Amino acid sequence: MKSFIPFGAQYYRAPTPHGSEWEKDLKNIRELGFNTVKYWAQWRWNNPGEGRYYFDDLDQLMDIAAHHGLKVIINTIFDVGPAWFYRKYPESVMITCDGRRVEPQATAWRQIGGAPGPCYNHEEGRKIRNEFLKETVIRYKDHPALFVWDLWNEPELTCGILREPEQKDMVCYCGICLTQFRHWLCEKYNDIGSLNKCWGRNYSCFEEVEAPRNGGTFKDMVDWRTFFSWVLTEELKTRVRITKQFDECHPVMVHTVPPPWFNVVNACSNDYEMADLVDIFGNSSKNDPFPAALSCSAARGKQVFSSEIHALGGDTYGRPAIPSFEEMKSYILVPLARGVKGFLYWQYRAEILGHEAPAWGLADLSGGKTRWLEDAARISGVIQENAELISSVSPVSAEIAVINSYKNSVFDWCASPGGFDTSYNSLLGVFKAIYDNNLIVDILGAEQLCCEMLKQYKVIYYPFPYYVERKTTELLRQWVKEGGCLISEAFFAGMVDDEGLHSMVLPGESFTEVFGAREGLAQTTAAFLNAYDKHWNKDEEDKYVTITLTEELQHSVKGSRVNGYYFREELIPMNAKVLGRFHNGSPAITANNYGKGKAVLIGSLLGYVYAKAASDELKSLFYSLMHLGNLSHPLTVEGGQVRADILLNKKGEAILILNNHSFEKLQIRIKILMNPGSGTKLTNLFTNEEIILMKQGDSFIADLPINAQGHEIFSIL
Repeated sequence: MKSFIPFGAQYYRAPTPHGSEWEKDLKNIRELGFNTVKYWAQWRWNNPGEGRYYFDDLDQLMDIAAHHGLKVIINTIFDVGPAWFYRKYPESVMITCDGRRVEPQATAWRQIGGAPGPCYNHEEGRKIRNEFLKETVIRYKDHPALFVWDLWNEPELTCGILREPEQKDMVCYCGICLTQFRHWLCEKYNDIGSLNKCWGRNYSCFEEVEAPRNGGTFKDMVDWRTFFSWVLTEELKTRVRITKQFDECHPVMVHTVPPPWFNVVNACSNDYEMADLVDIFGNSSKNDPFPAALSCSAARGKQVFSSEIHALGGDTYGRPAIPSFEEMKSYILVPLARGVKGFLYWQYRAEILGHEAPAWGLADLSGGKTRWLEDAARISGVIQENAELISSVSPVSAEIAVINSYKNSVFDWCASPGGFDTSYNSLLGVFKAIYDNNLIVDILGAEQLCCEMLKQYKVIYYPFPYYVERKTTELLRQWVKEGGCLISEAFFAGMVDDEGLHSMVLPGESFTEVFGAREGLAQTTAAFLNAYDKHWNKDEEDKYVTITLTEELQHSVKGSRVNGYYFREELIPMNAKVLGRFHNGSPAITANNYGKGKAVLIGSLLGYVYAKAASDELKSLFYSLMHLGNLSHPLTVEGGQVRADILLNKKGEAILILNNHSFEKLQIRIKILMNPGSGTKLTNLFTNEEIILMKQGDSFIADLPINAQGHEIFSIL
């Protein structure tokens, strides 16, 4: 299985497709060249009575898959509690912040009912879930078709029922969760005095601690949501332990949904923590480089699957747009460029049950071929024909990282009630700006940082770092001192998780020494217009603040202007050099030497602006800032907005992936600034067209056309 690249589709979510279609469909799937299917084992469906299990459907499906040489991923689904369970344990349901019971229900994506399942802290619910998992693992662990156990489909608290980040919908406020939260706090703080100091309370014991119902003091709400992230992580840990206890041979995985679709407030899953627990990590996504980069960064070298490729999403009235062949290629080549090595569409047949019908299918409603199904089969064929090469290559290691903080996102929601738009778009915009500059960037979880992890990076960009942990600042201080280049946006360490209080001097945590500058006057755009004026429109574009560059940088001209967002944090340089100023002349960007490294402070949010309104000037500024860290370049592209990625193996073989994100057909020049292996020519794996690599000094160049929104993969042999 070393060179096996799973390529296929989700197939069975009981009760559809009907049993009369299974043999025909699975035979067609194999004849089309796919090698993998996914089936759901659902707690409610397959455990219809207490102590009673029904596996007839899965038994037959597993045997048919084995007969046709298909590998099976079994996805265990626990967010559909059995009807008998709710009758016996009516107290097991989750409770919202405003006291509503989240009663079991059918939804468009859990058509058999029972969603969202019982509270994750309900003891009997946990026990019976574990019994169902044990029975499922024992039954199929020796089946020849079994490939992987996917132990959680898109982890979150309420299975999409109460996903929007609203306080009234927050769960769970049952007595069991409050008791568990108090135990968790006791472990975290050790004594009530430490909690009181951090929260600003005067409890006499942990039994007096209330469940937070308002984010106005930040720290207690950050702890409350972090607790539920821990609850979900512990649940996955249990599932992994039980599965491996009874099946030592097959790998386990989980697949998540990256932000903003799932949020840290009412979904509460943490990709970085979950990826640490499994053998394979995955995601549900479209043809977007951000989720691929986030999942691969969280996996830290483990295999990553695009577990649910959303190429044909829709519903009963919202029929899916018909993807072109180039678009179908993008769903594979964009994540493959980041190192993803498994691909499963959601799903093979168009849905026929519920609000998701008649969308989502590679095949039509009757299981017949469609043009996009044949396109997917053609792409699969290319991947399988070159599986030995593709499975062996890896992307060039990133020298840049952007920091993604779970706790800062919760804080952002607290500080701007109802949303976490500022932190998310700041993260996304920084990633996009670096990606658009054809640079390689990892997305690191702030709470998972360690000294060893930081060693590979030359540049770290911290978007909107208002709420930080002391551990993070200590690691970054030492990393800069040893030669790293830290770039931070406004309000660095404005609040420190370990203290629970706003910093009296910014940057906080004594980082004025690192940045060589401190905060002067800080305002928001609301203050420019009068924040208390009831006629002020919070949606108008006056939220941008202008920054003029006062120094010539590598790719940015002195005097050029860029926009920041919402905040104007005027900086007071001590030792730092001023690189840019706000329109009133106050310093907006400073750079300082600290130890062997550099620290750049930006008094606004550049990433947010790039996410919303990218400009060439802002793109160039990001490129210039990244190169303060003396980056090495694996390759460059001349001639248009085309992303190029090179992946190599130890044998000197390589592949090159091009993704044209523009709507223009382009003639581009690829310049490979490293040894591309032993090859002297590019071979297009779809067309077999060959292009000679020309030596030019220490680099290799190739001129080639690429179609509008074209996506191509080449071997370099």
